[in-house]
Amino acid sequence: PSAPTPSDVDAQVAAGRKVRIPITLTGIDADGDDDQLLGLGNKAPQLGRITEVGATYLVYEAYADSSGTDTFSYAVEDWTGQRAQAQIRVGVFKSGTDSGVYARDDEITLRPNTAATVPVAQNDISGDNTNLTVERNVESQGIDGVKVNDNMLAFTTPKQAGTYYVIYTVKDKAGLADTATLTVNVDDNAAIAPPSAYDYRVPSSATIDKKSVDVDVSQWIANPSGTADELQVGVDDSAADHARTKGGRTSTVITVDLTDEARAVPYTVTNTTYNITSTAFIQVPAYGVFPPTLRPKAPALKVNARETITINIADYVRVGAGKTAYVDGADSVSATKADNDDLYVNDQTLKFTAPKDYAGPASITFTAVDGKHAGNGKVKIVNSAVLTLPITVIGRDVPAPTFSSSTVDVVAGEGSTTIDLTALTHSPSGLYDDEKEYTYAGGVSSDQVTTNVSADGKLTVSADKTATPGTTYEEN
Repeated sequence: PSAPTPSDVDAQVAAGRKVRIPITLTGIDADGDDDQLLGLGNKAPQLGRITEVGATYLVYEAYADSSGTDTFSYAVEDWTGQRAQAQIRVGVFKSGTDSGVYARDDEITLRPNTAATVPVAQNDISGDNTNLTVERNVESQGIDGVKVNDNMLAFTTPKQAGTYYVIYTVKDKAGLADTATLTVNVDDNAAIAPPSAYDYRVPSSATIDKKSVDVDVSQWIANPSGTADELQVGVDDSAADHARTKGGRTSTVITVDLTDEARAVPYTVTNTTYNITSTAFIQVPAYGVFPPTLRPKAPALKVNARETITINIADYVRVGAGKTAYVDGADSVSATKADNDDLYVNDQTLKFTAPKDYAGPASITFTAVDGKHAGNGKVKIVNSAVLTLPITVIGRDVPAPTFSSSTVDVVAGEGSTTIDLTALTHSPSGLYDDEKEYTYAGGVSSDQVTTNVSADGKLTVSADKTATPGTTYEEN
Protein backbone atom coordinates (compact mmCIF):
# COMPACT_ATOMS: atom_id res chain seq x y z
CA PRO A 1 0.00 0.00 0.00
CA SER A 2 1.17 3.49 -0.83
CA ALA A 3 0.81 6.66 1.21
CA PRO A 4 -1.48 9.50 0.11
CA THR A 5 -0.07 12.20 -2.16
CA PRO A 6 -1.73 15.46 -1.10
CA SER A 7 -1.31 18.57 -3.24
CA ASP A 8 0.20 21.92 -2.34
CA VAL A 9 -2.34 24.68 -1.74
CA ASP A 10 -2.15 28.44 -2.32
CA ALA A 11 -4.34 31.13 -0.74
CA GLN A 12 -4.27 34.83 0.02
CA VAL A 13 -5.73 37.04 2.73
CA ALA A 14 -5.56 40.62 3.96
CA ALA A 15 -3.65 41.28 7.17
CA GLY A 16 -5.89 40.98 10.20
CA ARG A 17 -8.40 38.81 8.37
CA LYS A 18 -9.28 35.11 8.09
CA VAL A 19 -9.47 32.82 5.08
CA ARG A 20 -10.93 29.34 4.77
CA ILE A 21 -8.50 27.06 2.93
CA PRO A 22 -10.15 24.02 1.30
CA ILE A 23 -8.13 20.80 1.29
CA THR A 24 -8.75 18.23 -1.45
CA LEU A 25 -9.00 14.69 -0.11
CA THR A 26 -10.41 12.90 -3.16
CA GLY A 27 -8.10 11.48 -5.80
CA ILE A 28 -4.95 11.80 -3.66
CA ASP A 29 -4.49 8.08 -2.93
CA ALA A 30 -3.34 5.63 -5.59
CA ASP A 31 -4.90 2.78 -3.61
CA GLY A 32 -8.27 4.50 -3.50
CA ASP A 33 -8.10 4.60 0.30
CA ASP A 34 -10.26 6.88 2.41
CA ASP A 35 -8.05 9.76 3.55
CA GLN A 36 -8.67 12.25 6.34
CA LEU A 37 -7.27 15.68 7.16
CA LEU A 38 -5.35 15.65 10.44
CA GLY A 39 -4.54 19.37 10.59
CA LEU A 40 -1.14 21.03 10.59
CA GLY A 41 1.97 19.13 9.56
CA ASN A 42 5.45 19.53 11.02
CA LYS A 43 5.81 23.18 9.97
CA ALA A 44 3.60 25.80 11.63
CA PRO A 45 2.65 29.24 10.23
CA GLN A 46 4.58 32.32 11.36
CA LEU A 47 2.61 35.27 9.95
CA GLY A 48 -0.68 34.08 11.39
CA ARG A 49 -2.32 31.13 13.08
CA ILE A 50 -4.74 28.28 12.41
CA THR A 51 -8.01 28.96 14.23
CA GLU A 52 -10.06 25.98 13.02
CA VAL A 53 -9.48 22.54 11.53
CA GLY A 54 -12.49 21.12 9.71
CA ALA A 55 -13.00 17.80 7.99
CA THR A 56 -11.92 19.26 4.63
CA TYR A 57 -10.55 22.72 5.40
CA LEU A 58 -8.31 24.88 7.60
CA VAL A 59 -9.10 28.43 8.72
CA TYR A 60 -6.06 30.71 8.73
CA GLU A 61 -5.97 34.09 10.48
CA ALA A 62 -3.29 36.57 9.39
CA TYR A 63 -1.92 38.88 12.05
CA ALA A 64 -2.72 42.57 11.56
CA ASP A 65 0.96 43.56 11.34
CA SER A 66 1.94 40.79 8.92
CA SER A 67 2.79 40.84 5.23
CA GLY A 68 4.55 38.44 2.90
CA THR A 69 4.19 34.73 2.21
CA ASP A 70 3.48 32.36 5.09
CA THR A 71 4.53 28.79 4.29
CA PHE A 72 3.47 25.86 6.44
CA SER A 73 2.34 22.26 6.04
CA TYR A 74 -0.76 20.14 6.53
CA ALA A 75 -1.04 16.40 7.14
CA VAL A 76 -3.40 13.70 5.89
CA GLU A 77 -3.73 10.03 6.81
CA ASP A 78 -5.28 6.99 5.14
CA TRP A 79 -7.21 4.26 6.91
CA THR A 80 -4.07 2.14 7.34
CA GLY A 81 -2.34 4.92 9.31
CA GLN A 82 0.01 6.06 6.56
CA ARG A 83 0.55 9.81 6.73
CA ALA A 84 1.72 12.36 4.22
CA GLN A 85 2.20 16.12 4.18
CA ALA A 86 1.91 18.92 1.66
CA GLN A 87 2.61 22.63 1.69
CA ILE A 88 0.29 25.60 2.10
CA ARG A 89 1.40 29.04 0.92
CA VAL A 90 -0.66 32.02 2.06
CA GLY A 91 0.05 35.44 0.62
CA VAL A 92 -0.64 38.06 3.30
CA PHE A 93 -1.13 41.56 1.93
CA LYS A 94 -1.53 44.86 3.74
CA SER A 95 -4.52 46.22 1.88
CA GLY A 96 -7.75 45.98 3.86
CA THR A 97 -9.88 46.37 0.76
CA ASP A 98 -12.78 43.98 0.43
CA SER A 99 -12.80 42.24 -2.93
CA GLY A 100 -16.54 42.96 -2.88
CA VAL A 101 -19.57 40.88 -3.72
CA TYR A 102 -19.64 39.07 -7.05
CA ALA A 103 -22.83 37.48 -8.31
CA ARG A 104 -22.36 34.95 -11.10
CA ASP A 105 -24.89 34.24 -13.81
CA ASP A 106 -26.65 30.86 -13.78
CA GLU A 107 -28.44 28.84 -16.43
CA ILE A 108 -30.84 25.89 -16.22
CA THR A 109 -32.98 23.92 -18.64
CA LEU A 110 -36.39 22.64 -17.52
CA ARG A 111 -39.61 21.30 -19.00
CA PRO A 112 -42.73 23.51 -19.27
CA ASN A 113 -44.94 23.99 -16.20
CA THR A 114 -42.27 22.63 -13.85
CA ALA A 115 -41.94 23.88 -10.28
CA ALA A 116 -38.31 24.61 -9.42
CA THR A 117 -36.12 25.98 -6.63
CA VAL A 118 -32.70 27.18 -7.77
CA PRO A 119 -29.86 27.87 -5.25
CA VAL A 120 -28.47 30.78 -7.27
CA ALA A 121 -26.22 32.08 -4.48
CA GLN A 122 -24.16 28.89 -4.24
CA ASN A 123 -21.63 30.07 -6.83
CA ASP A 124 -21.66 33.75 -5.85
CA ILE A 125 -18.66 35.16 -4.01
CA SER A 126 -18.23 37.37 -0.97
CA GLY A 127 -14.80 38.93 -0.65
CA ASP A 128 -15.04 38.62 3.14
CA ASN A 129 -15.98 34.92 2.94
CA THR A 130 -19.32 35.63 4.61
CA ASN A 131 -22.76 34.32 3.70
CA LEU A 132 -24.73 36.12 1.02
CA THR A 133 -28.46 36.78 1.13
CA VAL A 134 -30.71 36.78 -1.94
CA GLU A 135 -32.85 39.92 -1.89
CA ARG A 136 -36.60 39.36 -2.12
CA ASN A 137 -37.08 41.94 -4.85
CA VAL A 138 -36.35 40.22 -8.18
CA GLU A 139 -37.04 41.17 -11.78
CA SER A 140 -38.26 38.56 -14.23
CA GLN A 141 -38.92 38.44 -17.94
CA GLY A 142 -41.59 35.97 -18.99
CA ILE A 143 -41.86 34.15 -15.65
CA ASP A 144 -44.56 35.15 -13.19
CA GLY A 145 -44.61 34.66 -9.45
CA VAL A 146 -40.90 34.34 -8.79
CA LYS A 147 -40.25 34.25 -5.03
CA VAL A 148 -37.25 33.88 -2.75
CA ASN A 149 -37.51 30.91 -0.38
CA ASP A 150 -34.63 29.78 1.84
CA ASN A 151 -32.19 31.88 -0.21
CA MET A 152 -33.30 30.15 -3.43
CA LEU A 153 -35.38 31.36 -6.37
CA ALA A 154 -38.70 29.52 -6.47
CA PHE A 155 -40.97 29.58 -9.52
CA THR A 156 -42.94 27.51 -12.03
CA THR A 157 -41.75 27.53 -15.63
CA PRO A 158 -44.11 28.88 -18.32
CA LYS A 159 -46.19 26.51 -20.41
CA GLN A 160 -44.56 27.74 -23.60
CA ALA A 161 -41.07 26.71 -24.64
CA GLY A 162 -38.56 29.53 -24.83
CA THR A 163 -35.86 31.39 -22.94
CA TYR A 164 -36.71 33.45 -19.88
CA TYR A 165 -34.72 35.49 -17.39
CA VAL A 166 -34.70 36.29 -13.68
CA ILE A 167 -32.48 39.11 -12.42
CA TYR A 168 -31.62 38.79 -8.74
CA THR A 169 -29.46 40.61 -6.19
CA VAL A 170 -27.23 39.17 -3.48
CA LYS A 171 -26.08 41.23 -0.51
CA ASP A 172 -23.58 40.71 2.29
CA LYS A 173 -24.02 41.72 5.93
CA ALA A 174 -22.48 45.13 5.26
CA GLY A 175 -25.07 45.93 2.59
CA LEU A 176 -22.72 45.57 -0.38
CA ALA A 177 -24.55 43.98 -3.30
CA ASP A 178 -24.26 42.70 -6.85
CA THR A 179 -26.76 41.43 -9.41
CA ALA A 180 -26.75 38.45 -11.75
CA THR A 181 -29.11 36.75 -14.18
CA LEU A 182 -30.64 33.30 -14.07
CA THR A 183 -31.38 32.12 -17.60
CA VAL A 184 -34.23 29.62 -17.71
CA ASN A 185 -34.47 27.56 -20.89
CA VAL A 186 -37.86 25.87 -21.23
CA ASP A 187 -37.78 22.86 -23.55
CA ASP A 188 -40.42 20.16 -24.05
CA ASN A 189 -37.64 17.60 -24.42
CA ALA A 190 -35.40 18.77 -21.58
CA ALA A 191 -33.55 15.90 -19.94
CA ILE A 192 -34.41 15.11 -16.34
CA ALA A 193 -31.17 15.44 -14.40
CA PRO A 194 -30.60 13.15 -11.42
CA PRO A 195 -30.44 14.72 -7.97
CA SER A 196 -27.12 16.18 -6.89
CA ALA A 197 -25.55 14.41 -3.90
CA TYR A 198 -22.11 14.97 -2.42
CA ASP A 199 -19.96 13.03 0.01
CA TYR A 200 -19.65 14.29 3.58
CA ARG A 201 -16.99 13.46 6.14
CA VAL A 202 -17.85 13.46 9.84
CA PRO A 203 -14.88 14.95 11.74
CA SER A 204 -13.50 12.82 14.55
CA SER A 205 -14.15 15.63 17.03
CA ALA A 206 -17.90 15.32 16.35
CA THR A 207 -17.93 11.72 17.61
CA ILE A 208 -16.44 12.29 21.06
CA ASP A 209 -18.57 10.64 23.78
CA LYS A 210 -21.04 9.42 21.16
CA LYS A 211 -22.07 5.97 19.97
CA SER A 212 -23.95 7.38 16.98
CA VAL A 213 -23.98 10.64 15.04
CA ASP A 214 -26.77 12.53 13.29
CA VAL A 215 -25.86 13.97 9.89
CA ASP A 216 -28.09 16.49 8.12
CA VAL A 217 -27.33 16.16 4.41
CA SER A 218 -29.63 19.00 3.29
CA GLN A 219 -26.73 21.24 2.27
CA TRP A 220 -25.12 18.41 0.29
CA ILE A 221 -28.11 17.62 -1.96
CA ALA A 222 -30.06 19.51 -4.64
CA ASN A 223 -32.68 18.93 -7.33
CA PRO A 224 -31.58 20.39 -10.69
CA SER A 225 -34.86 19.34 -12.33
CA GLY A 226 -37.42 20.55 -9.81
CA THR A 227 -37.88 21.52 -6.19
CA ALA A 228 -36.21 20.33 -3.02
CA ASP A 229 -39.62 19.11 -1.82
CA GLU A 230 -39.46 16.36 -4.45
CA LEU A 231 -36.34 14.84 -2.91
CA GLN A 232 -36.39 11.93 -0.49
CA VAL A 233 -33.32 10.88 1.47
CA GLY A 234 -32.67 7.26 2.36
CA VAL A 235 -29.94 4.81 3.33
CA ASP A 236 -28.69 2.15 0.94
CA ASP A 237 -29.73 -1.39 1.89
CA SER A 238 -26.08 -2.37 2.35
CA ALA A 239 -25.85 -0.02 5.35
CA ALA A 240 -29.26 -0.68 6.88
CA ASP A 241 -27.80 -2.48 9.91
CA HIS A 242 -25.87 0.58 11.13
CA ALA A 243 -27.55 3.62 9.56
CA ARG A 244 -31.11 4.93 9.18
CA THR A 245 -33.05 8.10 8.43
CA LYS A 246 -34.26 10.04 11.45
CA GLY A 247 -37.69 11.63 11.35
CA GLY A 248 -40.44 11.48 8.77
CA ARG A 249 -40.45 11.05 5.03
CA THR A 250 -39.22 14.58 4.38
CA SER A 251 -36.32 14.38 6.84
CA THR A 252 -32.78 14.92 5.59
CA VAL A 253 -31.13 13.65 8.78
CA ILE A 254 -29.34 10.28 8.82
CA THR A 255 -28.28 8.55 12.04
CA VAL A 256 -25.10 6.48 11.77
CA ASP A 257 -23.96 4.05 14.47
CA LEU A 258 -20.26 4.14 15.25
CA THR A 259 -18.55 0.75 15.08
CA ASP A 260 -15.06 -0.63 15.66
CA GLU A 261 -14.04 0.32 12.13
CA ALA A 262 -14.30 3.48 10.08
CA ARG A 263 -17.09 3.25 7.53
CA ALA A 264 -18.30 4.80 4.30
CA VAL A 265 -22.09 4.80 4.58
CA PRO A 266 -23.92 5.10 1.23
CA TYR A 267 -26.98 7.33 1.33
CA THR A 268 -29.49 7.87 -1.45
CA VAL A 269 -31.37 10.90 -2.76
CA THR A 270 -34.41 10.22 -4.93
CA ASN A 271 -36.37 12.56 -7.18
CA THR A 272 -39.79 11.16 -6.27
CA THR A 273 -41.48 12.73 -9.30
CA TYR A 274 -39.34 10.89 -11.82
CA ASN A 275 -38.01 8.10 -9.57
CA ILE A 276 -34.36 8.94 -10.27
CA THR A 277 -31.85 8.17 -7.51
CA SER A 278 -28.32 9.34 -6.81
CA THR A 279 -25.92 7.94 -4.22
CA ALA A 280 -23.18 9.54 -2.15
CA PHE A 281 -21.27 8.59 0.99
CA ILE A 282 -21.04 9.68 4.61
CA GLN A 283 -17.56 8.93 5.94
CA VAL A 284 -17.56 8.19 9.69
CA PRO A 285 -14.59 7.37 11.96
CA ALA A 286 -14.46 4.35 14.24
CA TYR A 287 -16.06 4.50 17.68
CA GLY A 288 -13.75 5.97 20.31
CA VAL A 289 -10.88 6.36 17.87
CA PHE A 290 -9.74 9.91 17.35
CA PRO A 291 -6.45 11.77 17.51
CA PRO A 292 -5.87 14.36 20.22
CA THR A 293 -8.18 17.31 19.66
CA LEU A 294 -8.82 20.67 21.25
CA ARG A 295 -11.42 20.88 23.99
CA PRO A 296 -14.26 23.00 22.58
CA LYS A 297 -15.04 24.80 25.86
CA ALA A 298 -11.55 25.28 27.24
CA PRO A 299 -10.88 28.62 28.97
CA ALA A 300 -9.45 31.35 26.76
CA LEU A 301 -5.71 31.89 27.01
CA LYS A 302 -4.95 35.55 27.73
CA VAL A 303 -1.72 37.08 28.98
CA ASN A 304 -0.61 40.63 29.64
CA ALA A 305 2.32 42.05 27.72
CA ARG A 306 5.70 41.13 29.27
CA GLU A 307 4.07 38.43 31.42
CA THR A 308 4.20 34.61 31.23
CA ILE A 309 1.31 32.18 31.18
CA THR A 310 1.69 28.49 32.08
CA ILE A 311 -0.45 26.02 30.12
CA ASN A 312 -1.49 22.61 31.43
CA ILE A 313 -2.31 20.82 28.19
CA ALA A 314 -4.78 18.48 29.91
CA ASP A 315 -7.04 21.52 30.23
CA TYR A 316 -6.95 22.12 26.49
CA VAL A 317 -6.45 18.75 24.79
CA ARG A 318 -9.02 15.96 24.65
CA VAL A 319 -7.96 12.32 24.18
CA GLY A 320 -9.78 8.99 24.29
CA ALA A 321 -11.09 7.41 27.47
CA GLY A 322 -8.34 6.05 29.71
CA LYS A 323 -5.62 7.94 27.84
CA THR A 324 -3.44 10.91 28.79
CA ALA A 325 -2.38 13.85 26.65
CA TYR A 326 1.34 14.55 26.32
CA VAL A 327 3.56 16.95 24.40
CA ASP A 328 5.70 14.98 21.98
CA GLY A 329 9.00 16.63 22.92
CA ALA A 330 10.34 20.18 23.09
CA ASP A 331 11.28 20.13 19.40
CA SER A 332 7.61 19.90 18.43
CA VAL A 333 6.72 23.21 20.11
CA SER A 334 6.71 26.59 18.38
CA ALA A 335 4.94 29.89 18.91
CA THR A 336 4.06 33.13 17.16
CA LYS A 337 4.32 36.56 18.79
CA ALA A 338 6.27 35.11 21.74
CA ASP A 339 9.04 37.01 23.52
CA ASN A 340 11.37 34.00 23.45
CA ASP A 341 11.66 30.33 22.51
CA ASP A 342 11.45 29.06 26.09
CA LEU A 343 8.13 27.27 25.57
CA TYR A 344 8.54 23.72 26.92
CA VAL A 345 8.31 22.96 30.65
CA ASN A 346 7.64 19.22 30.60
CA ASP A 347 5.61 16.69 28.62
CA GLN A 348 2.34 18.00 30.06
CA THR A 349 3.10 21.69 30.52
CA LEU A 350 3.97 24.59 28.21
CA LYS A 351 4.58 28.28 28.82
CA PHE A 352 4.30 31.43 26.74
CA THR A 353 5.86 34.83 27.46
CA ALA A 354 4.30 37.85 25.77
CA PRO A 355 6.53 40.59 24.33
CA LYS A 356 6.35 44.07 25.82
CA ASP A 357 5.40 46.01 22.69
CA TYR A 358 2.69 43.82 21.20
CA ALA A 359 -1.02 43.39 21.69
CA GLY A 360 -3.31 41.09 19.73
CA PRO A 361 -3.56 37.46 18.61
CA ALA A 362 -0.75 34.96 19.17
CA SER A 363 -0.45 31.17 19.31
CA ILE A 364 1.51 28.17 20.51
CA THR A 365 1.67 25.02 18.38
CA PHE A 366 2.80 21.55 19.43
CA THR A 367 2.45 17.87 18.62
CA ALA A 368 0.08 16.18 21.05
CA VAL A 369 0.06 12.41 21.64
CA ASP A 370 -2.33 10.27 23.65
CA GLY A 371 0.27 7.95 25.17
CA LYS A 372 3.89 6.89 25.21
CA HIS A 373 5.44 4.05 23.27
CA ALA A 374 6.10 1.01 25.43
CA GLY A 375 9.75 0.48 26.22
CA ASN A 376 9.47 -3.31 26.36
CA GLY A 377 9.37 -3.80 22.63
CA LYS A 378 5.64 -4.34 22.52
CA VAL A 379 3.58 -2.50 19.94
CA LYS A 380 1.39 0.25 21.33
CA ILE A 381 -0.76 2.42 19.10
CA VAL A 382 -0.23 6.10 19.90
CA ASN A 383 -2.36 8.71 18.14
CA SER A 384 -0.90 12.14 17.47
CA ALA A 385 -1.95 15.50 16.06
CA VAL A 386 -0.41 18.94 15.65
CA LEU A 387 -2.56 21.40 17.60
CA THR A 388 -2.59 25.18 17.85
CA LEU A 389 -3.74 26.98 20.99
CA PRO A 390 -4.85 30.57 20.30
CA ILE A 391 -3.51 33.16 22.75
CA THR A 392 -4.48 36.80 23.17
CA VAL A 393 -1.82 39.24 24.31
CA ILE A 394 -3.30 42.16 26.24
CA GLY A 395 -1.19 45.27 25.79
CA ARG A 396 -1.21 48.71 27.33
CA ASP A 397 -3.03 50.08 24.31
CA VAL A 398 -5.96 48.47 22.54
CA PRO A 399 -4.93 47.69 18.95
CA ALA A 400 -6.75 49.67 16.30
CA PRO A 401 -9.38 47.95 14.18
CA THR A 402 -8.86 47.26 10.50
CA PHE A 403 -11.34 48.66 8.01
CA SER A 404 -12.34 47.28 4.61
CA SER A 405 -12.71 49.99 2.00
CA SER A 406 -15.37 49.29 -0.60
CA THR A 407 -17.01 50.88 -3.63
CA VAL A 408 -20.61 52.07 -3.33
CA ASP A 409 -22.52 52.66 -6.57
CA VAL A 410 -25.40 55.18 -6.54
CA VAL A 411 -27.80 56.32 -9.26
CA ALA A 412 -28.00 60.05 -9.93
CA GLY A 413 -31.26 61.61 -8.79
CA GLU A 414 -32.57 58.49 -7.07
CA GLY A 415 -32.82 57.57 -3.40
CA SER A 416 -29.86 57.34 -1.09
CA THR A 417 -27.93 54.15 -0.36
CA THR A 418 -27.03 53.22 3.21
CA ILE A 419 -24.04 51.06 4.12
CA ASP A 420 -23.43 49.64 7.58
CA LEU A 421 -19.81 50.53 8.35
CA THR A 422 -19.82 48.36 11.47
CA ALA A 423 -19.88 45.30 9.22
CA LEU A 424 -16.74 46.56 7.46
CA THR A 425 -14.93 47.22 10.74
CA HIS A 426 -12.84 44.31 11.98
CA SER A 427 -11.65 44.13 15.56
CA PRO A 428 -8.48 42.19 16.39
CA SER A 429 -9.18 38.77 17.86
CA GLY A 430 -9.51 38.39 21.61
CA LEU A 431 -10.76 41.86 22.56
CA TYR A 432 -13.34 42.34 25.27
CA ASP A 433 -16.76 43.54 24.15
CA ASP A 434 -16.28 47.08 25.46
CA GLU A 435 -13.04 47.33 23.46
CA LYS A 436 -14.98 46.75 20.25
CA GLU A 437 -17.20 49.81 20.68
CA TYR A 438 -16.33 52.46 18.11
CA THR A 439 -17.65 55.91 17.22
CA TYR A 440 -17.80 56.93 13.57
CA ALA A 441 -17.50 60.36 11.97
CA GLY A 442 -17.14 61.80 8.48
CA GLY A 443 -19.08 63.05 5.51
CA VAL A 444 -18.65 64.85 2.19
CA SER A 445 -20.91 67.46 0.66
CA SER A 446 -20.62 68.74 -2.89
CA ASP A 447 -22.85 69.89 -5.71
CA GLN A 448 -23.07 66.34 -7.03
CA VAL A 449 -22.60 63.89 -4.16
CA THR A 450 -23.54 64.02 -0.49
CA THR A 451 -22.42 61.55 2.17
CA ASN A 452 -23.27 61.45 5.85
CA VAL A 453 -21.82 59.22 8.56
CA SER A 454 -23.74 58.69 11.78
CA ALA A 455 -21.98 58.05 15.07
CA ASP A 456 -23.21 54.45 15.06
CA GLY A 457 -21.65 53.70 11.67
CA LYS A 458 -24.37 54.27 9.06
CA LEU A 459 -22.96 55.74 5.84
CA THR A 460 -25.63 57.35 3.63
CA VAL A 461 -24.68 58.22 0.04
CA SER A 462 -26.79 60.11 -2.50
CA ALA A 463 -26.10 61.72 -5.86
CA ASP A 464 -27.78 64.79 -7.30
CA LYS A 465 -29.57 64.35 -10.60
CA THR A 466 -26.92 66.58 -12.18
CA ALA A 467 -24.10 64.25 -11.11
CA THR A 468 -21.83 63.06 -13.91
CA PRO A 469 -21.90 59.26 -14.41
CA GLY A 470 -18.58 57.67 -13.53
CA THR A 471 -17.61 60.35 -11.04
CA THR A 472 -15.71 58.93 -8.06
CA TYR A 473 -15.51 60.36 -4.53
CA GLU A 474 -13.55 59.07 -1.57
CA GLU A 475 -14.84 58.99 2.01
CA ASN A 476 -12.02 58.88 4.57
